[in-house]
Amino acid sequence: MAHVSGKTGGVTATNFATGAYNWSLDWTADALETTDYGSSGQREYIAGLTGGSGTFVVRGDAASNTASVGTTVALTLTISSGKAYTMTALITGKGETVPVDGLHETTVSFVATGSITKPA
Repeated sequence: MAHVSGKTGGVTATNFATGAYNWSLDWTADALETTDYGSSGQREYIAGLTGGSGTFVVRGDAASNTASVGTTVALTLTISSGKAYTMTALITGKGETVPVDGLHETTVSFVATGSITKPA
C-alpha cells in the first residue's frame, strides 16, 4: 500500500475562506438486524442507509469564516491532488479554541446531506 502525505490535502467550503488545516470524515452505513429463528443463534445484518459526518479545523480570521450552525455548504475534502470527497454538508456545530500560546482555531462539525462523491 502506498503512503500519502496529508500536506497536499485541503478543505474547500462555502463561507470558509481561509486557514483550514485538518479534516476527518466518517462514512457509515446503518446495520439493520435481520436475525430470526433460522439464524442459528447468530446475529445477522444487512446494510441500511449510508451517510457521513466529520470535522474540519480552521485557523485564522473568524470574519473570513462566516458559515453558521444550521446552514448548508458545498464541501470538498481533498486527500491529494485530484483526489477528493465532495458533498453538500449541514454545519452541525462550531467550537472556538483560543489558547494564550497558540492560534485561534474553529472546529466545524458537519453531516453530509445527500450523496458523497468519493475519490476515484
